[in-house]
Amino acid sequence: MRLCIYEDAHVEKLEPITLTRPLVQVWLGTSTLLDKFLKRLAPTCWGLWVRPQLRAYAQEMFPGVPVNETAWLRQEATFLVNARWLPPANPCLPDEPHVGVCADQIAYMRLSQKHSDRLHADMVDRFEDLIAGLPQRPVAGSMLRYPWDIVSLNETVLAEEAPLWVRTNPDACLPSGIHLVLSLIH
Repeated sequence: MRLCIYEDAHVEKLEPITLTRPLVQVWLGTSTLLDKFLKRLAPTCWGLWVRPQLRAYAQEMFPGVPVNETAWLRQEATFLVNARWLPPANPCLPDEPHVGVCADQIAYMRLSQKHSDRLHADMVDRFEDLIAGLPQRPVAGSMLRYPWDIVSLNETVLAEEAPLWVRTNPDACLPSGIHLVLSLIH
């Protein structure tokens, strides 16, 4: 699967956390959102669509990764994922073109080559034209809307990921005097 993680207009509501960096660089739990997308969605190749003022920064941070490149998006059928969507640990994503909707917002768009051909530089503002006629499906996960969403989800994500992190990092330990306390009461 070919993946493009994009920032929509609502990402600005996550400021100040996203003021100077793309949302994919924000940590949630034991890894960044980018790490979660790459692990959970397992793309064959990936690119980014970030706010224009962060394009040069993203290109420097991710050398060799297409950033805001319309020509790259048009080459093949593309899976466009909203950077504000936190997919479930094991997402079930049908192969046919459709729009995934989480909390009444676009979480992702699985596009055919025909739809990918219609992508353009101001695509984030014009998704309605692009997805007209595509079926919409409710999807699991969480949509990040405000900075406090990241803070409130962090405890849950840490609790989910901590056992795996400990198993995959057996030599990692907390320095003396540091303790990790999680409240599992909700």
